[in-house]
Amino acid sequence: MVLIVCHLAQKHQELIRRAVTLLEEMTGQGREPHQAALLGDYLDTFSNTYQERMEASATVTSEMLKQLAFKLLIDLLFYSAANGHRRFWLALLDRAQ
Repeated sequence: MVLIVCHLAQKHQELIRRAVTLLEEMTGQGREPHQAALLGDYLDTFSNTYQERMEASATVTSEMLKQLAFKLLIDLLFYSAANGHRRFWLALLDRAQ
């Protein structure tokens, strides 16, 4: 799974980089990231997919989902780089401890 995630992240690195850059710009300007079409679409897709696949009993606010979505987007940027699969493995192993 790690290799697949990193391969897909590499294939979409330009789009991921554009989204992270846009996130930084929007945050720097004090604007809500969802106001940008790219980030708004990403948030909608992420939230819908998360809610479809996770247990309904888990109470997750939209703010928590937004923070998780953006954290994972930034993580994907790192995993799309050279040796991204190694970084991903280390992050998984670190969380397991």
